[in-house]
Amino acid sequence: GMCDFLDEMAKMMGQASSS
Repeated sequence: GMCDFLDEMAKMMGQASSS
């Protein structure tokens, strides 16, 4: 659902930020 989408987006953002 939307929550999952937002969660995945946040994860991607976090990964990109970490990199």
